[in-house]
Amino acid sequence: MSYKLLKELQEPSVIWEKDPHPTDPEVLVKGVGRYKLKQVEKNVQEKLADLSRRGSQASDHDDWKQIAWMLDHAAMNEMVKTIIAAKEELENED
Repeated sequence: MSYKLLKELQEPSVIWEKDPHPTDPEVLVKGVGRYKLKQVEKNVQEKLADLSRRGSQASDHDDWKQIAWMLDHAAMNEMVKTIIAAKEELENED
């Protein structure tokens, strides 16, 4: 088993690797993979903008079902949890 895998299993940290960008670390999003923190933030922002657009144009049951599916299956909840945890870790290091 690799050191990084052992580290992931033992530590509750979502930050996978900080160097060379300590303000934009690589984070582990459960069930999704590893990404730069800024990528995860941008992805969530884009998903929210898309949901807002869809919500303003929704007119029937199927439109709202699609929005509900996106909320449940777009991994957004896990991404937001990862952003919060990573920001807390970064703030507590100082």
